[in-house]
Amino acid sequence: GPKYVAANGARLVDVVSIQSQVAYGGVGNSIAVPALLAMGLQVAPVPTAVLGNTPHYPTMHGGPLPQDWFEGILDDLEDREAATRASCVLVGYLGSPAQGVALARWLRRMREANPGLLVLVDPVIGDHDTGSYTDPDLLPIWRGHLLARAGGPTPNHYELEQLCGRSLHSLEACTEAATSLLGGDTRWIVVTSAAPRTCPPGRVQVLVVTPQGARLVE
Repeated sequence: GPKYVAANGARLVDVVSIQSQVAYGGVGNSIAVPALLAMGLQVAPVPTAVLGNTPHYPTMHGGPLPQDWFEGILDDLEDREAATRASCVLVGYLGSPAQGVALARWLRRMREANPGLLVLVDPVIGDHDTGSYTDPDLLPIWRGHLLARAGGPTPNHYELEQLCGRSLHSLEACTEAATSLLGGDTRWIVVTSAAPRTCPPGRVQVLVVTPQGARLVE
């Protein structure tokens, strides 16, 4: 509709979604884009990797986007002023540490041009049932380059353990670890599948942590 057209005639973008894309399955941009569109938001999807399916299956083809393609697509969004006018950037699965370093540089430029830009980071590393399924060299990239730029990180419990470098055996320990990541741009943290070892059967716990305290949603 007309509300999505800028004065110069360019189409506005609400959300830039930087995640994986799969041909079969509901992860990354393959589920985020239709969900965001259903909410009435205009989305610019940036694939970090293009895969046949998730790694839960016996076969999987595809791989990370070439680095020059990835950086070039981000530059295109910058040149079209899409990211500098957007409300939010979503970051999910990254295909390589080099992608993470380039993305951090790009986010710094976007925040300078658009100080109100909200950056939401899902530091995709792995989960308890699969272990880590991304490049282990991404861990210091999440820690040192991307989490500090996130207004709201959304790690699962396993990923929070990896980011903090220790096992978290209780909800209290999970809350303490999440609280330690607050500060700077990071105003809140949502921990999905929180404290699975003590979670009642048939339930899923989501922990919401802010400087004002913690709240548990089942």
